[in-house]
Amino acid sequence: MNLLIDIGNSCIKWASLEHHQLMTQQRCVYHKQNITTAFYQAWHTLNPPTAVWVSNVAGEEMAEALQQWTQHEWGLIPHFVKSTAMAQGVKNAYQHPEKLGVDRWLGLIGAHHLIMGNLCVVDCGTAITVDMINHEGQHLGGIIVPGVTTMHQALAKNANALAPYISLSSQLQSDKLATDTHEGITLGTLYAVLGLIDYVMNRFEPTLGTLSLVLTGGSLPSLLPLLQRPYQHIPDLVLQGLTMMVMQNK
Repeated sequence: MNLLIDIGNSCIKWASLEHHQLMTQQRCVYHKQNITTAFYQAWHTLNPPTAVWVSNVAGEEMAEALQQWTQHEWGLIPHFVKSTAMAQGVKNAYQHPEKLGVDRWLGLIGAHHLIMGNLCVVDCGTAITVDMINHEGQHLGGIIVPGVTTMHQALAKNANALAPYISLSSQLQSDKLATDTHEGITLGTLYAVLGLIDYVMNRFEPTLGTLSLVLTGGSLPSLLPLLQRPYQHIPDLVLQGLTMMVMQNK
């Protein structure tokens, strides 16, 4: 059994890969000051894996903490995947391929292998990334903006009067304007993300042809009900790409 781990800026996601089958993704929110506790709570009941494969965008300190934990618990050194110029039929658009976030890279690999055609891949987390990849596997580039929660935190920090009103509502409509401050902030940030997705897709579809929208990331539950275009939601997209990398190394 291989253990596949996706470490983001605020969440850890993982799943086991057994007999070429990716199991159900699990997730937890973590705080860096208690990271070893998070590792223990997440994995202490697992059967020891034969290998650990990792996508990590949380920095070297996180990588070192994970390696120490897996060595202590299982006697294993994790395989930390890096972005490269090409992998699994996907070509990286970056001049310096290693600079592309590995989560974005694996998301592109996963999307390209799961879905045919030209794709707009959106990952909604602490940051929101939007990447384009054509049907031939050529990554065309992308953009990065603050995530929904990050926008809220920026407002709370820089506009004191708004801080008490900042939290996500569970029941929202996409055809209305807000009539109170809390709803105004919630709808405003969500509309900003929806507008970004629409703008990018409308801007590039005339030259690329029809784009399929692929979505992943922890902030999506609040966004999905408001989307007015077809999409495919793949919560474990990064782990799907990581699976492709593991299979390549078999």
